[in-house]
Amino acid sequence: MWDATAAGLGLRTTPAGKPAYVFQSVYQGKNLRLTIGNPGAWRIEQARDKARALQRMINDGKDPRDLKRDALAQQAERDASAAAQAEAN
Repeated sequence: MWDATAAGLGLRTTPAGKPAYVFQSVYQGKNLRLTIGNPGAWRIEQARDKARALQRMINDGKDPRDLKRDALAQQAERDASAAAQAEAN
């Protein structure tokens, strides 16, 4: 099902039967689909805001997948640094 107010926002059911908000758009001529999250954790207003933010990134020429990968890599580095510091103490 697609949202009528936020372009690209939809609600789908995973193969396991769990619902999830998704965002779909086109980036550099290719279809892009990202999972936003579980409707139990995201209110529809939050999912709409996220979908609009993702579309703005695409409009600015940024791939949201790259930004997510970068953020996860930075978090992993911080976690590793904190673990190393904890072991040193």
